[in-house]
Amino acid sequence: MTSQERIKILLDHKEADRIGKLDHYWWQAINDFKAQGMPQDIEIDDFFDYDIRNLSIDTSLQLPTKTIEETSEYTISSNSWGAVERYWKHQQSTPELIAFSCDTREKWENRYKALKQPDVSRLDLSRTKAEYKKWREQGKFICLSVLEAFEATWRICGPEVQLENLALDPEWILDMYKADTDLIIWAFEELWAEGFEFDGIWLWGDVAYKNGPLISPSMYRELLMPFHKRISDAIHSKGGKLIYHGCGNNNLLMPAFVEAGIDCLQPLEVKAGMDVRELKSQYGSVMSFMGNIDARLFQSNNLEGLEKEIREKVSIAKVGGGYIFHSDHSIPPGTEFKTYQYAMELVEKFGSY
Repeated sequence: MTSQERIKILLDHKEADRIGKLDHYWWQAINDFKAQGMPQDIEIDDFFDYDIRNLSIDTSLQLPTKTIEETSEYTISSNSWGAVERYWKHQQSTPELIAFSCDTREKWENRYKALKQPDVSRLDLSRTKAEYKKWREQGKFICLSVLEAFEATWRICGPEVQLENLALDPEWILDMYKADTDLIIWAFEELWAEGFEFDGIWLWGDVAYKNGPLISPSMYRELLMPFHKRISDAIHSKGGKLIYHGCGNNNLLMPAFVEAGIDCLQPLEVKAGMDVRELKSQYGSVMSFMGNIDARLFQSNNLEGLEKEIREKVSIAKVGGGYIFHSDHSIPPGTEFKTYQYAMELVEKFGSY
């Protein structure tokens, strides 16, 4: 059974030969793995034979990037979204957000909106064709990978400005949501016409934090869900699935996610109160799940804890299909290569049908 066949069956809520598998990493973890025996000349996705591959495109403002300040400890730079961020050189974390160029409605309307337009350069067709061809020959489940409107918008105007103006000036924020979603739909249709028959769209966007949603369920339904629904309708019209990456505690948003047409939710953060066993019992007939294996157990190299976590969760989540293995965020530095190899053995043991 190919990865493409396996993931399609699982996302249709049917049992395959085994559960699917995928993971993401902090770069320090990959460096550690290679220092501890993982082959140097192979991509980690290929080494562990993950089932899903993501093809990304550029939906930013395509502004020039430049270094503003650099020390032995960090780099401060402006990116293609118009944001100024600090990155630490010797450790990986989310960047420190310093400033945003488009922090008013006037700036958006007078300059930046015009930069959010379709352009073939966003698709990087040479790279995209090569990756698609390779992954299709390998039988992988291939997704178009994009940032959804909530995530893309804060990268342009800043998190605080977006949240404040969802209440104070929602028409401005909705205009930004529309521009982003229009660009995604254009890119999807353009690539499909070029022969890229995606199995899914992978939508990245964090609308929640540790204790709950960043916006209320009613605000999500009214302001953001219509744009998620447009994207789910687009991929569903081609027979594909919508996978949504949303960190934090999304429990209160689950009914609305179902209405939006989200087929699979990832990564289900344990430390934010998500539990795939509870989600499976409530929504397992209408949604699939990916993740919920506590990354802290990898970082502490707690083999006994990992065995218990994978055995107890996978044994329940895999029943009837609809589950794909993934850590509950990304594999952190400190995780030993042999620990992760052991986890993969557990996935084979408890994830088979």
